[in-house]
Parts: sequence; structure tokens; C-alpha cells
Amino acid sequence: MTAPRIAIAIPAYNAATVIGETLDGLQHNTALDAIARIVVLDDGSTDDTAAVARRHWRARPPLEIWRNAENLGERRTTNTALTRLARQVDWTLILHADDVVRSNWIALYQRELARLPDSVASICSSYDNWWPETGRIELGEEFPDRPAVHVRGEHRTVVNALERGCWWHLSGCGIRNSAFLDIGGFEPDMPQLGDWEWLLRCLSKGYGIWYLPRSTMLYRQHAGSVSARSFRIARDVRERLRILHIMSTNGYLGPSDHRALVRMALHQLGRRSLARAARGDALGFRAHASLLAEAGIGYLRDRH
Repeated sequence: MTAPRIAIAIPAYNAATVIGETLDGLQHNTALDAIARIVVLDDGSTDDTAAVARRHWRARPPLEIWRNAENLGERRTTNTALTRLARQVDWTLILHADDVVRSNWIALYQRELARLPDSVASICSSYDNWWPETGRIELGEEFPDRPAVHVRGEHRTVVNALERGCWWHLSGCGIRNSAFLDIGGFEPDMPQLGDWEWLLRCLSKGYGIWYLPRSTMLYRQHAGSVSARSFRIARDVRERLRILHIMSTNGYLGPSDHRALVRMALHQLGRRSLARAARGDALGFRAHASLLAEAGIGYLRDRH
């Protein structure tokens, strides 16, 4: 069996303060020599991201820097890179510029990739949530004796992912490039829940996910993250409502189930609006209250 050709892509924007640690961790991987290309996707950074990356890289293969002339956003940058790499390698491992993988990340994935059926579009694993400012770590799954889980692309797994939310994580995963071209890219205007939307689309098209119950990465948590900013302006709920509408239109959610999930989102918006008001966060309150009114009107209209 021919070993698959593998690349690693690292989307980065103004990541000079963190990318050195990320690349140091990557270079500790025991199977690094198995990687054909390692590319930092510099999304038009205005700091020294590229220079810091070059300074920290001492391994083989050589580090490549693909730089956007302007900031296009993580989703567009990743989509463009995966499309380009599809002509050169079979799989691309994605690593965000502020996360740190463990030394067995590549070896664990490499061992699995050669035996995966063509219907598997992505391989992923567990991770530890990491707050570097305090040193706090919330442990993920680490069960070396448990077998990998094959989540097949079936109607029931789509419904399950709708109910559970996104258990698949872009940073730290591997994507089969040919499947990516068939499924399509990540939604550029879904910075918060784009992983979930892509997972649902992947499963809906009949592709599966291969999950390893091993914690292979430290997933950095910080106040300036996309998640933190999105939470403040209710972008996460807006994206969730959009995804629920898409899945309802595609027949994966019946009318009553769709209404129930929208109702839950409205309750969440109400609670968060009150919390923002109590904190004196005018921007956050306006964002939540505006979406609550907009989504509430839509919910009432759909009931009649």
C-alpha cells in the first residue's frame, strides 16, 4: 500500500507572539520527516509573523511561507491553500498558529491514513483546552487502548451532529484533499461555526470522519480569540440560526424540531442580552437584543 503524501498548513494572521511556540512543538514530532510540505499561510500579517516563523524553523522539510497580499480571513486563506495543495499531496493536516501539537500527532495520523477507506474525508482527535496565562489545562480524551471511531456519512450521523453540536475541530485535523474539492470549502462568513457547517455538509454528502480518542494538541484559549469576539456580538447564535435554516431546508430537521432548536436559541439570546445589560456592555447588549428581535419575528411568522 502506497503511503499517502501529506502536507501541513498553518493559517496565521498577526501571530508573531505565538507562532514560534507552535512551530517548536511541531518540530518535536517524531514523524516529521514523513511530511512532504510544511506551509505557513500568512494572511497579510502586519507584524513579524513570517520572520518569527523562519527564525524558529530548523527542521526538514524546509518551511514555506505563502503570503496573501491582503488580509482575506482564515476561511478564504484555508480554502485557497487546500485547493492548491490538492494538486500536490493527498492529505493536508491543519494547525492553527496559536495551538501546540504533541510529539505523537503526525505519527498517530500517519499510521491511520494509509488504511482509511476513500469515504473518509477527515481524521481528527481529542485535544486539551489550554489557558497559557494561568497554566490551566482542561484534559481531553486520552485512551490509547480504545480503537478509532468511524463516524459514517449517514442521515442519522447528520442529525446527531445537529443535536450535539460540533465535535470536529479544524485545528489539529487532517483533510483528504480530493474529498475537500468535492464537499467544497469553508463558509468565509462563518468564522465561529464554520467547522460545524462544514462537518454537517461533509456527512450530508456521504463522507465520514475518523476520530482517534487521543489528546494530540493544546488548544489555546484567550480573550482575543475569534470565539470570544463572536460571543460578545452574538455571531455564534446568528450563524447557528443560519445553519439550522439550511438543514431544515435540506430535510434534516422537521418543522417541529427546527422550531424547538430556534426556541432554544431565542432563550439563549434573551439570557445573554440581560447579562450584557447588567455588565454595562452596550455593544454586546445591542447585538444580542437586535438579533433577538429579528429572530423572534421570524419565529412567530413561521408558526403561522
